[in-house]
Amino acid sequence: MGADLGAGTLFAEASRALGEDLAAVVHGGPADRLTRTLYAQPAVVAVSLAALRALRAAAAERGFGLDTVAVAGHSVGELAAMAAAGAFDEASILRLVVERARAMERACVEVQGGMSAVLGLETDAVEHACRTATAATGEVVEPANYNAPNQVVIAGTVAALHAAGMEAHRLGARGVVALKVAGPFHSSLMRGAAEAFAPFVHAGQVNSPRTPVVVNVSARETRDPATLREELCLQVAQPVRWAQTMARCVELGAEAFIEVGPGQVLSGLARRAARGVPTYNVQDRASLEATVEALAGMHAAPVAQRGGM
Repeated sequence: MGADLGAGTLFAEASRALGEDLAAVVHGGPADRLTRTLYAQPAVVAVSLAALRALRAAAAERGFGLDTVAVAGHSVGELAAMAAAGAFDEASILRLVVERARAMERACVEVQGGMSAVLGLETDAVEHACRTATAATGEVVEPANYNAPNQVVIAGTVAALHAAGMEAHRLGARGVVALKVAGPFHSSLMRGAAEAFAPFVHAGQVNSPRTPVVVNVSARETRDPATLREELCLQVAQPVRWAQTMARCVELGAEAFIEVGPGQVLSGLARRAARGVPTYNVQDRASLEATVEALAGMHAAPVAQRGGM
């Protein structure tokens, strides 16, 4: 992952913060170790930043730059987006990612729970299902990711998740899919993680970003360092408003989206949330070349760069 994009120096930086060789985990496995929050989050951000570096360099070689009207990142990808905007340098953001991952992994041990994607049900119906399940079980289940029209991810305890899934089916959901994640991310069950992470956020330098960052919690853009600092603490335990974030990027003038980092999940969500807006992704050398070729003819168009978990 990221080897052909020159991610080695970024993995080395993350390894210093982690106290372990992250590249060895990524390339040597086993898979169940790599998918642990502690390793997955810094790996995603390192590869996302490497992809962004490679994209900017390749565009410059072709003689054009990216007119970026906004950046955004889904969950841990928001940290990569803040670095892309210049709010943090790469070393600082990787140190923060490692501390965030540590705090969230510890919280997952203390709170047994998970996440499920509810498909084919309107947002208000999903919210109703969560309220009904919470009342029935006395436990927590909440919307965690507003990803796209008719796709909301919910997070909570095992019992409450099950009850919410049953209620969602009763209300007409097309499907409820359990996600392979370590815990109930972006729910109030992660408040302990947010509190543990906050001192590291407040101890570091946050610069005024060159480009507006459309943040997860409010889906509004900001260049204010204090707001970005607050966002990093809040978003650990609050929902990601991704569909609204994509819509806001379009309102700001984005005429294309570029997903940088492993996978193409966010590209798919963007096509659903912002229909008709061209979407590209950079996750390896082949996709980099294809994206640069596509952008070469539209290099003056406003673009929103994105990263994701």
